[in-house]
Amino acid sequence: MEFNLNTIKINNKVEIKVLDLIWFIFIPIINVNYYISSMLAKNTHDITGELDGIIKFNSIFIIPYMYWYIYVIVGFITILIKSREDYMRAFLSFFIGMSICYIIYYVYPTQINRPIINNSNIFNFLVNIIYSADKPVNCFPSLHVLTTYFIMRYTKYKSGKKNFYYTEGIGILIILSTIFVKQHFVMDAIGAIILCEMVIFIVNKIKGEKIEIILNIPYEIRDKFKGNIKSTNNKSTINKIIDTYKITDVYIPTQAELTTVTKQEQKATTSNTQNTQNTQVQNQENNNGTSVIFSYFVGGIILLTVLISIGIYIYRQKKYKKRKKERKNIRVKRRNNEEL
Repeated sequence: MEFNLNTIKINNKVEIKVLDLIWFIFIPIINVNYYISSMLAKNTHDITGELDGIIKFNSIFIIPYMYWYIYVIVGFITILIKSREDYMRAFLSFFIGMSICYIIYYVYPTQINRPIINNSNIFNFLVNIIYSADKPVNCFPSLHVLTTYFIMRYTKYKSGKKNFYYTEGIGILIILSTIFVKQHFVMDAIGAIILCEMVIFIVNKIKGEKIEIILNIPYEIRDKFKGNIKSTNNKSTINKIIDTYKITDVYIPTQAELTTVTKQEQKATTSNTQNTQNTQVQNQENNNGTSVIFSYFVGGIILLTVLISIGIYIYRQKKYKKRKKERKNIRVKRRNNEEL
């Protein structure tokens, strides 16, 4: 691996632009809302469902739960290596999804009742570490599931079978782990998946040209900064020559003129790059069929499971309320008979 200020060369075929990684910086910045909303959480809601009672605590799932931190970094970088556009779409979706989650945390805070765990084994010990570091609030929708599902959806089958199956397999384990270690309700995972699909639908409507513009923002800022320094140095050198040789009638270009020339050169370069990328995209679209179908197949199975779970939950709740009402009527009748 070779590293410099501009690129990270992993091998002869794979090279990453350093400024493409700048979007990771925004994750902890936006995530400040998580801690603020946790401190402000009052009058929390309990959305425990019947499935939450059926699914028993299993501390071994703390392994995929904690692996999530590595999974996120590896997932985004892998998407970047395969497609800069998909990488930017994934991050854009992630930022929008996170923002919506934090709004929900502020408006509708939820809280989960965790079990009391003894440190009888290493897995229980790790669970207690997570419990002590993370308050049992801000559950719906699950950020763990949200991030994981975004990475699963933006990892394409064409990027490599091994990578695709690894991402999907580990992703499913991470989603299940949030429920089995009792960090989240079943509805938290369901809500996160539905939110992801809605955000992805919106982000995929954005044209590739606009995504390219967003990607190039850090580079434009860098070039503008470099241009200001370079033009200042050039101007000072010219002034020294004029003063030394007492030259008159010399026209020195202004900063605005130098910036205009630089922008024109950048536009020409960007235009050529976009033409090349558009050609590559057109060639790749023909190979996307299998990956898109498979991705939607997996998403469809998860969504179908979610809908069936919701249906079962609603049916059981209605049945429970009906039984409760019948018992109440029986008690009332008994009281009336006793009074008589």
